[in-house]
Amino acid sequence: MILEKNGRMDGEDIVVYDASRNIPEFFRRYVNAGLPKAVKFQDVYSCVEDRSEPIHWSGQVNGEVSYLPSCLTQAAYLINCCDLKGHSMGGVTLCAKNHFGSVINSDKKASPLVAGLHEFVSPLIKSNYTPYVDLESNPHIGRKTILYLIDGLVGAVSERSTGAVGLEEYSWKQPPFCGALPSSIFLSQDPVAIDSVAADFLCTEPFMLEHNFVLRKFGVKVTEYLREMAIADKPPSSVKYVFVKNSLGVHEHWKDHVEKKYS
Repeated sequence: MILEKNGRMDGEDIVVYDASRNIPEFFRRYVNAGLPKAVKFQDVYSCVEDRSEPIHWSGQVNGEVSYLPSCLTQAAYLINCCDLKGHSMGGVTLCAKNHFGSVINSDKKASPLVAGLHEFVSPLIKSNYTPYVDLESNPHIGRKTILYLIDGLVGAVSERSTGAVGLEEYSWKQPPFCGALPSSIFLSQDPVAIDSVAADFLCTEPFMLEHNFVLRKFGVKVTEYLREMAIADKPPSSVKYVFVKNSLGVHEHWKDHVEKKYS
């Protein structure tokens, strides 16, 4: 997250935050290596809610009132950086779900759960309403985001992945990887398009399908939230989203996993 200062970006102008997770010391050390001034970090232990910015949900979200972190509401620009990763409930967790880390309430370590958001993550839920639209269209998030980045150096099965992370444990089978790690970085200025492309990789990769039950059972159906985001001004759910005026981005699936072509 970049704080505006005379058009420059120094280490002291940057805040890396996740309101629901711990940011370990080794990560802080690596980020600050080589930077002239230290980057600031805000995590589950130090993020403070902005009480003037309660999050407005457009659907029937029945959890506790939640807030955005003050480091976000005070920022001028935002970079959304997430992992190329599956999820044990939703199948995939990418840029959209990354903003569950922008939700604060009384239980910081389980704030999305306390907010009542997880019931809308699973493809088993019939409602097409998704809190991802409310988060991405929030003025402090969508209007401030200048770049979406997905770290695909390694593709993890889910948030529960543990143990060694290497070629033997995480090699991908589909072309062009063919037994190598995905070793990829995804970049976009479109929050819907980048999740659409990343989800296509995850939903067709044999390694992911073998180890992720939700992906194996539902396939691309786990991306229904992207359809809702793409036509959020006239969504399939018929929900009137608070901050939405237009589409949030472009959603489509590739022709096939070999050529990987889009229209």
